[in-house]
Amino acid sequence: MVYGDILNDPEERKNIIKEQFGIEEEKISERVVVTPVPFNQVFPEDLEERLSRLGITSEWFEVRDPILRTHHGNLFLEKNGKTGFLAFLGRGLIDFTEKIRLLCLVPHVKEILFLGSAGSLQPNVMTGDLNIPQYAIPFEDISTIYVDVTRAVPEADPELWKAVVSLAKKTGLTVHTRLHATVPFIYMETKEFLEYLKDVGVVTIDMEVTSFFRITKFHGKKAAALLRVSDMPLTEYRFYSENYEEWKKGRKERALDAFLRIALEFLQLK
Repeated sequence: MVYGDILNDPEERKNIIKEQFGIEEEKISERVVVTPVPFNQVFPEDLEERLSRLGITSEWFEVRDPILRTHHGNLFLEKNGKTGFLAFLGRGLIDFTEKIRLLCLVPHVKEILFLGSAGSLQPNVMTGDLNIPQYAIPFEDISTIYVDVTRAVPEADPELWKAVVSLAKKTGLTVHTRLHATVPFIYMETKEFLEYLKDVGVVTIDMEVTSFFRITKFHGKKAAALLRVSDMPLTEYRFYSENYEEWKKGRKERALDAFLRIALEFLQLK
């Protein structure tokens, strides 16, 4: 039996879920938080200490993937009988798309929140701000291999989107709900191309969101994406610039604090 066909067998699928996520399928919560970057880029460095102070027990589940394993694996949370699952799905569009599809095959998963970083193309959307897009423009076609794009428009679930926006506004950070685009490869991002995106109204860019929206929508999962603006590539405050490190101080930390707060409220653990 070839790998893809194995997923059609519920018992074999459970084995693959355990291998890829490190956790038994039955233990995965109805609400899941996913990220395409290591936890130390979306949550504060003292994550486990903060969870403990909130009375939340945490358990790491080691995954088979040697790259993901170096980042501890995935995190299972529990408080007062309620549970939540935080999953680092791998770096890069292809790896992420494979993993989000697997997660969407878990029948009892109902809602998924994406946490990631994005570059801003607009000067008034700054490092440390949050963007929660309703819609996203795909410049990737990886997700089209997995879904019928006529049935899977890259957009957030309206109900969950409103809930996440409400949670984000409580953090005190500047929150945007503006147009987003997924550009799959870093070195596609020439200044000419980014200026074009800016001119057509795109505010932020990343490498996974449209695939996330398409896959989750196709499988009937409610989904929303919460993005931390990490840099401003068309300005002097871009990665590798002389001004960037000083510019981001405090901004990144406040955004990571907000991510943790929003994630725990989404999981109903706070």
